[in-house]
Amino acid sequence: EEQGFKSVIVVRPKNDKYEIVAGERRYHAAKKANLSEVLCLSEELTDEEAYQYALDENLKREDLSKLEEVTGIIDFITMKHGVSRERIIEIVQTEGHHRKQLGGNVSTSTELRNIIEILALYNIKLETFRTKYLPLFKLPEVLKEAHLRGDLSYNHVIEIDRVKDSELRE
Repeated sequence: EEQGFKSVIVVRPKNDKYEIVAGERRYHAAKKANLSEVLCLSEELTDEEAYQYALDENLKREDLSKLEEVTGIIDFITMKHGVSRERIIEIVQTEGHHRKQLGGNVSTSTELRNIIEILALYNIKLETFRTKYLPLFKLPEVLKEAHLRGDLSYNHVIEIDRVKDSELRE
């Protein structure tokens, strides 16, 4: 409130209004500080472009959980290539696993190439995505929720999940 608004919110025209593409938290902070004006940059963006812009910005945040990160990337793959989350996971688990076993000397499907292309945008290797990111979707709900709240780090939820006795794990 004392300093004013020293950043920018990226918006895009949508119907008769504007939709925030990047800067949702800055917008809410400005409202809380009772600021009547903020600097906005208006861009003509498709839904896909707006999603990628927001994802890129969100992945730079330090407080983004690993589960939010992987969900955002999978949702972007879904939006860009029309492949369901379940199918993405299946492709990565089967074709991605076979590529590793055969030393990468196996023909890659178009679907897997599309996934690898998106992962490369975020400097994520297919094998890392398969072995470290996708297991987050199989976590018990209580661990997912604790991770999303910030109560448990990625490493902690993975370690706790290794405890197979559900009562002990709880």
